Amino acid sequence: MSSKDSGSAVRAGEKEDLPAAHDLSASALGFSGATRGGSASSSFALGTRDIHFTDAYGRAVLLHGVNVSSSSKLPAPASSSEGQDRDQGKNKQITFVGRPFPLSEADIHLARLREWGYTTLRLLVTWEALQPSTPQETDASYIAYLHALLQTHLPRHGIRAFVCAHQDVWSR
Repeated sequence: MSSKDSGSAVRAGEKEDLPAAHDLSASALGFSGATRGGSASSSFALGTRDIHFTDAYGRAVLLHGVNVSSSSKLPAPASSSEGQDRDQGKNKQITFVGRPFPLSEADIHLARLREWGYTTLRLLVTWEALQPSTPQETDASYIAYLHALLQTHLPRHGIRAFVCAHQDVWSR
C-alpha cells in the first residue's frame, strides 16, 4: 500500500509535510508568524518530561548547538589608553559589551551557525561581566547588549540560547 493510499506512511525519497524532529525553528515548533529571516511572534519555550526537553506539542527535542565563548571570559579591549592605571596595570573601567561578538556582527555569525544546522547556543556570561567593578554596580550597557542579542538577534535566526553563568575566571 502506498503512502497516498494509507495516508500515514511516507515512501522513501518523499518529503513529509511535518517538520523534522530536529528542526527547532519557530515555524516547526508551531509558533505563528515565524520565518527564517524574520522574528518569531512567540518564545522558543522548552518544557521537560522525564529526561527530555519537549517542544510546545510535548514532543522530545534534540538540541543541536555549539559553545559560544570566544573571548567572553575577558573584557572587550579598551578603545584607547584612557582608564589605564599605570601603577596597577589594570583598567579602571572595563566592559564586556560585544562579547562574544559585537551586535553589528551578530547576524553574520548567527546566519552562518544556522546554515550549519545549529539551533542552540551555550552563551557564557561571567559575573564580572555583569558587575565589573563592585557587587553594587551592574553594567547596564552589558545587560542591554545581552537583551538585544537574546531577544532580537537570536530569534531572527531561529536560534535559542542557554545562558551559562560561568565563574572559573572570577579572580582574573
